[in-house]
Order: sequence, then structure tokens, then C-alpha cells
Amino acid sequence: MPECAINTSDGVKVADVVWCSEERFAQIEDEVLASIAPEICIEVKSSGNTLDEVEFKKIYI
Repeated sequence: MPECAINTSDGVKVADVVWCSEERFAQIEDEVLASIAPEICIEVKSSGNTLDEVEFKKIYI
């Protein structure tokens, strides 16, 4: 799936690309904000991202 908004304890985070099992997808497919994160979340680093931003997302997504 491209982009997935995930509700975290630190607010909403959006992963650039995600993969989730059929079981997990069934849990979140009708949600605007995923209540649980997909099993694999990928963030594509751009030239505008700082190392701190990437590290923060790694911890909280």
C-alpha cells in the first residue's frame, strides 16, 4: 500500500510505503487512521529530511 496514516502515541505519522498481512489489513482497511501499524513501514528519506526526523519516525512508527 502506498502511504498509510498511523495513529501513534505521539500523534499521526504517515509511512511512505507499507506492507501488512491479510489479517492485519482486515483490522485497519476501513479506518481513516490505522489504529495499529502495518508489519512493515518504509519511510523514503528525501534531501529535506534531517537525521533527527528519520530517527524519530523509526522509533514511533
